[in-house]
Amino acid sequence: GMLFGSLIAGPCANFMGRKWTSIFGTCGSLAIGYSLFSGAQYVWMMLLGRFMQGAGLGFSTTVSTIYIMEVATPNMRGSLAVIPAIAGTLGLLDTQILGAVLNWQWLSIVCASLNIPFIILLLFIPESPVYLIHSEKIETAHRVLRILRGPHWDITKELTDIKVASEG
Repeated sequence: GMLFGSLIAGPCANFMGRKWTSIFGTCGSLAIGYSLFSGAQYVWMMLLGRFMQGAGLGFSTTVSTIYIMEVATPNMRGSLAVIPAIAGTLGLLDTQILGAVLNWQWLSIVCASLNIPFIILLLFIPESPVYLIHSEKIETAHRVLRILRGPHWDITKELTDIKVASEG
């Protein structure tokens, strides 16, 4: 599932944006996966649920890395690129700890419920300026970069650099 999610995350992110790919791809896949898993009455439901959870992880890993790299300032990109790996590791640790005290169905319900605040928080993040320029929404990209960078950053130069890089 993770391979599948990773392979289609890039084209989806280019088609509908990083934000909405995270919402539909990551949250959608995880919601379906955890729902199938927590209510499983047949083996195929557990297998399909696990596949969907893997696809959600593939979406998450791919799109979050792309998003972070596109919104971070050039001098912070390397440092921030490790956030998805650290978050994934901490998520696995938390799941292992919860799994020691919960059965698999309750663990799935707890993990599924974490999708709710994740979706709500994703609604408040701005779309990637790179995607906005690719979609020819220059004014919106300008506004987003101004919010992300602050009033003293030369966003005109950065917008030009992004536009040149996306054409090349």
